[in-house]
Amino acid sequence: MPSRTVPRLFALIIGINVYQDGKIPNLKGAVPDAEAIRKFICDELDVPDSQMTILLDSQATRSAIIGAFQHLAVNPAIQRGDPILIFYAGHGSVATAPVNWKTEDGKIQMLVPVDCGIKDIHGIPDKTIGSLITKIADNKGDNITVIFDCCHSGSGTRADSSAISTRGITYEKELPKDLDAKLLAGDGNTRGVKLAAGFLNHGLESHVLFAACNSSEVAREANGRGAFTTALLATLATVCTDKISYTDLLRRIDALPMQNPQCEGVKQHRFLFDSKAPTRRRKAYKVETQGKQLIIQAGVIDGVTIGATFELWENHEAYDNKLECLGVVAVSQIDQFHSSASLLSHPKRDEYPTLAVQVGWGKKQVLRLHAPREVSCIREAVLKQSAVTSSQRMEIALSDLGAAEISAVVVGNKIAFDTHDPRVTQYGLTRLPKTVNQDVDAIHSVLCGIAHYSYHFRRTNVSPRKFGVVPLGQKIVVEFFRLREGEFGDDGNREMVPDGVNLNVPGAGIDLVVDKASYGFKIINHSPLDLYPYFFFFDNCDLSISSLYQPPSAGEHTVDPPLKTGQELPIGYGSGGSAPFQYTIDDSTQNLEVGFLKLFVSSTYVDFSEIKQESPFQDASRAMKKAKVSPPHAWDVIFIPFIQRRHAKPVAELHEATSPPAADGASDIRRDIEVFKVQHQEDMRKLKSDLETLRKNKGAAHEATERLERDCEQIQRDVRRCAQDQREFEEQLRTNRLAWRKAMAEIN
Repeated sequence: MPSRTVPRLFALIIGINVYQDGKIPNLKGAVPDAEAIRKFICDELDVPDSQMTILLDSQATRSAIIGAFQHLAVNPAIQRGDPILIFYAGHGSVATAPVNWKTEDGKIQMLVPVDCGIKDIHGIPDKTIGSLITKIADNKGDNITVIFDCCHSGSGTRADSSAISTRGITYEKELPKDLDAKLLAGDGNTRGVKLAAGFLNHGLESHVLFAACNSSEVAREANGRGAFTTALLATLATVCTDKISYTDLLRRIDALPMQNPQCEGVKQHRFLFDSKAPTRRRKAYKVETQGKQLIIQAGVIDGVTIGATFELWENHEAYDNKLECLGVVAVSQIDQFHSSASLLSHPKRDEYPTLAVQVGWGKKQVLRLHAPREVSCIREAVLKQSAVTSSQRMEIALSDLGAAEISAVVVGNKIAFDTHDPRVTQYGLTRLPKTVNQDVDAIHSVLCGIAHYSYHFRRTNVSPRKFGVVPLGQKIVVEFFRLREGEFGDDGNREMVPDGVNLNVPGAGIDLVVDKASYGFKIINHSPLDLYPYFFFFDNCDLSISSLYQPPSAGEHTVDPPLKTGQELPIGYGSGGSAPFQYTIDDSTQNLEVGFLKLFVSSTYVDFSEIKQESPFQDASRAMKKAKVSPPHAWDVIFIPFIQRRHAKPVAELHEATSPPAADGASDIRRDIEVFKVQHQEDMRKLKSDLETLRKNKGAAHEATERLERDCEQIQRDVRRCAQDQREFEEQLRTNRLAWRKAMAEIN
């Protein structure tokens, strides 16, 4: 495996089990939690110990904790934008605020350091922590993740002999009004300090906060570990940290009894660590032994290729604890869902492996890039991308302009990129609107994003299962609707329902004039298989990949396919559960944007969570038994162009774009008429909306109203003429058929 760049993540990890004040109950799991966080950062993120500060038990004094926070703000090794992780496991508490501290309920929350209660040493209030984090953010940026596995309810803990304890104490000491006055001097109401008496505060701008529970609950320990940290790490082990947002991560954490973890912060929808500290992306699959052959439960759909290498482990526990690798295998044969592998190294023991962990990608795809010879930073970035491709399934290779699929060009002091993909250029777009500085690291980051985007953009099934002569993908219908408010639902809110015709025209895709309306999708399954759908939007303007729908995940458990045979799945409304979609063109210099919808469907559950990507540009907006007879597996991909326009396409242009019908082109003419109708229905709706607005201001808009009315009348005449043309065509078609039959009868 090639070496990979050391992530620039810096961490402060604090864990306290044994407190110096005998009145404070000791804990069992805080130090093991802190050590487990450190192990995850080291093993899965490749972060060296030199980038971590660890304070355990007696080391975690009040002054040491505050000093560690302050050091993060001034550490010269930390550059602005580098990810910073702050983890605390120990007791929390709630106390009466000093008389001169303004809080909503007169209370503050605190972290409890190891020497709290000794002499005049107090806990560390939320306001102090907020001030310290704000200073870090001011100097180092807002890529700060804070995890508190403690509670602040003041409910106390159970006895140490109990299997379950809680991380909170009742704090009865009076806090001095000048507590941490020097630290707080001059802060005012800055980002992290403006707290509503608690660490959980809507509107945090300086950081994203994970808390083990809400302010009225208790954080629990069980079996010598914190329940929240254990669940959090178990979930992190199943995802790619640079492909999942904080909110999505929270949703994936298993439910905890009497404990509801919280996520707060303006940036909570951002990917973890702003995608700057990726996991190794070592995907694990089940493996079976059939005679002398090893069968890995991963195939083409998982991106496995010939030559891909896997480590063999006895089970998940052996891999997680790095007990002993049983051997290494390489894929020699592959089908859609399985791979056959042969040993590269002799097994160290006779145990049968049940787990195969991918450590090499095998044959990779290549993306050809043209770059000016005189701009060395681009070529250095390409070399850097080629040298650290352990996490990339696609390599970028320099080529001449004629063979290139994408070109880097110099625009002022920036680097821009031109695409040569005809699926994009057919709409008149060649240059990506986003640019990057002439900096090797910045260009390298964009190239990795381009490689990821291009690989998944290309993914398809070249030999899908067919039903008769029809591939699986053609048995799936994707419809796109404008939505309106319907009747009130059981929850007291109005339900969104489709309004008007399907805007996804077969063979043409979606051509949308952007407005403030809401939209939704409907996926219809006409195949005989129950399917798992995975729906993504590929934004060609900033190279982001958004997940529109993914099935629920359940680890090793079975999840029922959401898209049953003969049924439909609404997305953005109805039982689909997700919010409606809205579309805008944010760049005022652009009148048209092109993106692509991509729907993967599979008869078995597949982890496609790694596909999601934020924009790589800085300024862009997971004994013998009788064999069970299983149905044959299948998967396929549906690809839909998605065009957003600031203005409607002119009628004349629409006519020019319509290809002349073939001699037997009844279906072509009907399709063209359908495109015409859909376009004009959308035009009519928008014109009527504009007309209603103008009528409210008759004096200033009288002339415009008359013009719009004439346009409406003209469009109505066009639609009627189109309908008449269709009727005449069908009548002519019937006449021709009768004449043909008569001629054939005479011949016979």
